[in-house]
Amino acid sequence: MTITETINRMIRTALEGVEITSANPTHINTVIQLNQVETPDLEDEIKEAIEEGTIKGNKDFNDTKKKVKQFDMGNAGDIQRMTTEQYGNVKSMARDPVQFVFGALAKKIPKIAKGGFIAGIIILVAEEVTKFIVSDLQKPGRQLYIILKRKTQ
Repeated sequence: MTITETINRMIRTALEGVEITSANPTHINTVIQLNQVETPDLEDEIKEAIEEGTIKGNKDFNDTKKKVKQFDMGNAGDIQRMTTEQYGNVKSMARDPVQFVFGALAKKIPKIAKGGFIAGIIILVAEEVTKFIVSDLQKPGRQLYIILKRKTQ
């Protein structure tokens, strides 16, 4: 039985048990029939009132709920959403910052070295290609032929 049905039953029982006296002392009037019964959805209204905080008994609960939402949106929520690795980094930084920095650099140096190695190879290849092109253009009859340039000056 829902809350609405329980309240309607209580009202019906109270009204059906009413005795109304009139001016005639030998006759007592009673309710014969309820012609109109309204059944609002009290469950939804109670749930809405609890969420809005208009029910006084649950005000502390709603205040706590709002505070938890604020914490979840703030820094505490960020910490909770951190991965294990991120949280481990924060803890190690807090415990020993110097070791954390050197450890982070030690992890990054191989990646940097790998990138530097590849860049070095590219530079060496580019240098050799440039030497080849310049030596080819300095041959007789080409754009960079040195003897021809000296004669024209």
